[in-house]
Amino acid sequence: NHTCYQSWDSFRNNLRVNSGGVVDLTALERDPWGSPYLVDENELEFVDNLCRRDHIRSAGPDRIYGTDDDIIIYLPFHSAECVSENN
Repeated sequence: NHTCYQSWDSFRNNLRVNSGGVVDLTALERDPWGSPYLVDENELEFVDNLCRRDHIRSAGPDRIYGTDDDIIIYLPFHSAECVSENN
């Protein structure tokens, strides 16, 4: 019931719904090294650059965020403005 988990669960559900059920992240609880996945929602958040990609990040084998072994998955844009701008 922790707020962080509720936010992650909400993100996974929204991604599944917005993808028409094609993307299902319900199995993504923790990365292969036991750390939780991190979500950075950027799209439409920064006035000077609305079309920054959202991404999911694993801290990688060393389990430290921001090091060279991090694994980052960039997500497709969902707003019409960003989709048309980046096609």
